[in-house]
Amino acid sequence: MSVIPNGTLSDCAETICSAEDDADRVPPDTEYRYGGGPWQLAGGVAEQVSGKSWSELVEETYGPCGLEDTAYGNHFLKAMAESDSDVLTPCPTFFDGDPANLEPTDNPNLEGGARTTVTDYEKILLMHLRDGACDGGQVLSAEGVEMMRADRIGEVYDGSSFFSEYPGYGLGWFVSREAEVVADPGAYGASPWLDLDRGYGAMILLEGHYTRGQTLREQVQPLIDAHFDER
Repeated sequence: MSVIPNGTLSDCAETICSAEDDADRVPPDTEYRYGGGPWQLAGGVAEQVSGKSWSELVEETYGPCGLEDTAYGNHFLKAMAESDSDVLTPCPTFFDGDPANLEPTDNPNLEGGARTTVTDYEKILLMHLRDGACDGGQVLSAEGVEMMRADRIGEVYDGSSFFSEYPGYGLGWFVSREAEVVADPGAYGASPWLDLDRGYGAMILLEGHYTRGQTLREQVQPLIDAHFDER
């Protein structure tokens, strides 16, 4: 996970790309490694190719979805200083639900630095259920959305994630191998999922520890499933 506060996202990507870490590298599609570095590198490449900042790319891409309270920042160093620990949970108290309490940065954390509301996130989930389309138009290709929720690590090299309930992994989604369900639990209690068989998406959004979101999802999800099964 990148927590470098200074410079730009492109600077961060260049640092990652030029790191002397040959001994730690493995060939692509051979091993599951969960972390924020690859996202920072991909974001930096996107900035260089487009000539736009990450915030501009997000606004341009998801503008047709009508998002009003979604943006990226990089709060982790301040959160770690507050807790006097390298553990990033629970949710930092300085945030207090107010985006004004987040320091501006040109190097947003793409893995875990997004903030949103349930109103905005329902539009994102609906976009995924509609194969990349928002009310204002197509924002992601159907092929791209399908690729995101495919179990790439299972299909390509028989790998598994650390998440026993969702052992598969695509691009940002953990994937169930027992049903057409994908999920992406967050460090501070956010717990979104898509049930592609039943055709619904849901999001639990709270400020706390990730286990609280997971526990609440485990209690709520069967109730929602039962409701759709009765229809």
